[in-house]
Amino acid sequence: MNVEIDKINELGWINNSLNLISERFKFNQKNFDNAIFINDLNKNVRDLILNEYLNEFNKPQTLKCCIDIESDDVVIAEIDRYGLPLRTVINKKNGLVRSDPYYSNNWLERFYSIYYRDLYTSDHVSLPSFFAEQIKTGENVYTFVNSFLKVNSEVCEIGCGMGGILVPFKLNGHNITGIDLGDEYIEKGNEFNLNLHIGSIEYLINKGIKFDLIIINHVLEHIPEINDFLSKVNSLLTDNGMLYIAVPGIYSIPRNYNSNTLLFLQNAHCWHFTKNTLSKLLNISGFEILKIEDEISCLSKKTNRIVDHFDLSNEYFEVIDNLKRYEESILEIKEIKPQNKNIFLKVFRKGIRLLIKILNRVFDTKYTLQ
Repeated sequence: MNVEIDKINELGWINNSLNLISERFKFNQKNFDNAIFINDLNKNVRDLILNEYLNEFNKPQTLKCCIDIESDDVVIAEIDRYGLPLRTVINKKNGLVRSDPYYSNNWLERFYSIYYRDLYTSDHVSLPSFFAEQIKTGENVYTFVNSFLKVNSEVCEIGCGMGGILVPFKLNGHNITGIDLGDEYIEKGNEFNLNLHIGSIEYLINKGIKFDLIIINHVLEHIPEINDFLSKVNSLLTDNGMLYIAVPGIYSIPRNYNSNTLLFLQNAHCWHFTKNTLSKLLNISGFEILKIEDEISCLSKKTNRIVDHFDLSNEYFEVIDNLKRYEESILEIKEIKPQNKNIFLKVFRKGIRLLIKILNRVFDTKYTLQ
């Protein structure tokens, strides 16, 4: 598919930035054609999504920084792992990385209902396998929060899928509720006697239920109106209620993405956190951090007081330095591989020559190596 770079630029999706982290992060025909997460299963749907950019079904929307009102941004990438135009910026005041511009709420509904599952698959995963993986994740979440959780707590997961994460909580005597927009997932999960419902956070608000723990596992990074969303989450918690959040962290790129930042960047994620930036966001949203780990897994509690333990003054420089270091390691691997191959051949040929010399002496022959 030929990419209309100029039109994508005119529509406001990119701005042909000069100071990107890497040439690999530039939106152009070469990088589109060689997108690192495209395969026979998702290539066609990727192209359909790009056509919706070009036909203006999907129009760019400004996404402001959720921590600071003022935005002083540096563009670090213009493309995602699928080859789609996606401008990724970093805020110089705090180091929060986000997609700006991003998608409208109307188009996001279309994206998740029509395109998301087909774009994000590299293979067709069975529902039983998905459910089993969720239960495994749920065991880790339960271990993370258990020491803070009271007996017979009301536990809710927003974006629960088939509800597997809630299974360990149910088995340990807690009352569980899950919501998700995927009706197929909800239907299958309820076959295991789980209390799952089709709907968004508004469904819970309308029900007027309060929870002791709300779980948001790899969902927060998908939500553009994040401040409003966290305010609604806060309203659903009891006075001493807790919030568990897991998000993909920027500093986990070496561990989880083989240091490949381009693999980390994906069009469904509009926020990219560090421990500090997530903690700051939760703090201004009425939460106090109880426990946080690098991956990032975080447990916080509802609070009425501002608690600011996190100095973000140098976060921008730290994030930029790490992203540059990750990219350098990727480029070094690409350069070293051919060199290693040449070194191996040289050593191999030297070994053969030495063997020939020995054979010539032993058998008095004249072998040569061409």
